Amino acid sequence: MNIPSQPDSDTIEADIVALIAKEAGVPPNDLDVEDNLLTSGLVDSIGMVRIIAQLEEQLGVTVPPPDLVPENFRTIRVMAVYMAGLVERS
Repeated sequence: MNIPSQPDSDTIEADIVALIAKEAGVPPNDLDVEDNLLTSGLVDSIGMVRIIAQLEEQLGVTVPPPDLVPENFRTIRVMAVYMAGLVERS
């Protein structure tokens, strides 16, 4: 019997890279998972809301309103770790 595993932060990170590359219109290889998304200009606030909504849908989680703070979404890596934590708790 195969039990579906929850995506880990590396898998989620790859998904986020793909979403941001699409949103920003850049090749995925041009993104650094440690770059500050909030100051890089790659994604504006509306784009970030779209990315978060897509991740919520893909992962079957909801980001609680108090968690919608820059600290949780500053870089791709930080966002992936945060979202993986939500998945683990759901």
